[in-house]
Amino acid sequence: MKFRKKPVVIEAIQWHPPAEWGCFQYNTSCGRKVWNGRKSGVGSDGVEYNICDVGIRTASGFAHLEDGDWICKQHVNGKEDAWPCKADIFAATYKAAE
Repeated sequence: MKFRKKPVVIEAIQWHPPAEWGCFQYNTSCGRKVWNGRKSGVGSDGVEYNICDVGIRTASGFAHLEDGDWICKQHVNGKEDAWPCKADIFAATYKAAE
């Protein structure tokens, strides 16, 4: 059997690190690219950051974000779920709602 995903409308915003974050650095202690000068906290856009990661809280836990990823949100049964999506996958999966 084959199935087609039901059409749903989501909210999404493409994420880019704020200019004041500086540039990417490779952190050898955790093996990830992180933004220079960030220690820990939550930005005004709701994105969490610490010395080794930048991401969002999802229903499945913490999800890593990289520059250009989309943050998708959907409301189901009164609950909000969020997830990151790579730009190429987002372009192949979603189109602007009319």
